[in-house]
Amino acid sequence: MAQRILVDDDSATIRKVVSAILGRHGFDVTAVGDGMTALGALSAEGVAFDLVLLDFVMPKMNGFQFCRALQSRNDIKLLPVVLMSAKSDKIREQFVLQTGAVDAIT
Repeated sequence: MAQRILVDDDSATIRKVVSAILGRHGFDVTAVGDGMTALGALSAEGVAFDLVLLDFVMPKMNGFQFCRALQSRNDIKLLPVVLMSAKSDKIREQFVLQTGAVDAIT
């Protein structure tokens, strides 16, 4: 069974590119455009994800807010999150420490 990855990015182009790359490598990808929809996908009955790739800078619910909401829920708080951001490597470490993410891709 393929590992399931949730891609959360407000850019349709980024969602499409990341999903295509991961799909070619055998991952089962669900892509959404905001944090609220991502939380809904994580709550869907019978659907379990192995990883979240999360854009840090988004409208409605940014990456920090999403991670706080994730950590407040016992059923999904241990789900690994990797942040995606165009920010520099200097900011990357700060984002990871503030959110509890496992890593960041810049």
